[in-house]
Amino acid sequence: MSEINDSKIKQNPNRWNGFVFIAWTIAIITWLFGVYILMEVGTINMPYGGGSTLNVGVWAWIIGQSLGVLLIAGLFSMLNSIYKNTCRALPEVAVSEKKPASTGFELNNAPKDSPLYSKSGPGFFINTVNGSPVSSREDVNEKAKVGKNEVMVRYPGGQTSVITVNSDDGILIS
Repeated sequence: MSEINDSKIKQNPNRWNGFVFIAWTIAIITWLFGVYILMEVGTINMPYGGGSTLNVGVWAWIIGQSLGVLLIAGLFSMLNSIYKNTCRALPEVAVSEKKPASTGFELNNAPKDSPLYSKSGPGFFINTVNGSPVSSREDVNEKAKVGKNEVMVRYPGGQTSVITVNSDDGILIS
């Protein structure tokens, strides 16, 4: 089972609820203000008994302002919804920090008399020796030969390379 580092994925899905509330409050206040303005100056009395007519400029301004603020409040709500869904889905897609299962032999520290001593360390894997896969210390020594040995290694960062190791007695790890 994979391990997940919870410290990196804890998010507050309700982080932006306050901004959404403020956006909708402003939208409602703007709409109410628009209704009040339309009641006060939404019509123009025509001189000489012409009656009254709509004040087109005021109506356009109020309708545009109200729709614009409603649009912004709706966008805040959509972004908040996307953020909440992302927070819920994050644990499902979190990357495991556990090392992947690997073939090979993990050689944390080779003995000082080993030809691999200067090339090994924590998280160092030996995958093959002279083209043959290995899975234990015994396999490494069994596949080694006197002279030059080609060893495929994987470093802690996941990088792999083939190194040449000289062995005087055919043993790479004592």
